[in-house]
Amino acid sequence: MISSKISKRSRLLMASVSMYYTVIGAFLIPCAVTQRIHNGVWVLGPQMCTSMNVLEAVISASTFYHVIFLALDMYLAICKPLAYRMLTSRSSHLMIWSSWILPLAIFVIPMLFGWHQLGKELVIMCQTVYGICSTVFNDYVLLFIAFFLSILPFAALITMYALILRAIVELHERLPRDKSRRIKKNMRLKSGA
Repeated sequence: MISSKISKRSRLLMASVSMYYTVIGAFLIPCAVTQRIHNGVWVLGPQMCTSMNVLEAVISASTFYHVIFLALDMYLAICKPLAYRMLTSRSSHLMIWSSWILPLAIFVIPMLFGWHQLGKELVIMCQTVYGICSTVFNDYVLLFIAFFLSILPFAALITMYALILRAIVELHERLPRDKSRRIKKNMRLKSGA
């Protein structure tokens, strides 16, 4: 049963997260089983190896982006309720597509141009000879990927949760004063009557 307190945007984001499990079950698990059957030797070829590794990384990164967009949804609901009410389902679709496309683009763009393999040709040749499945990235591409898929999203997530926490603390500090003012006002009214 779905709680009616969860917004439609949040439910759509959570449904998008469930797509990971479909991709994992349909593609990643069969690849891993095939490798296990062949005693850890990769027999499906280098393109399939790269596809599997990139898809696995994109799913991991996309999970992080989904968490960020859920935090953004929560931030807007708590800190900017008027702006939150004006968001449409189009905004939730934009969040969902962004959480899938951004990680995919961050991985695929360097790979399309071959930037990820510059200076790592010998390692790649050894992997092919020994049947090892692992995608090799040079240091610059790893820094690029780490910044956009780890550091920047993590900083955004921490910032949003800090703002949410600050808003909750401010609300909590205001409530007792408002309540005590109401009690004092009620006491004055009763004693004056």
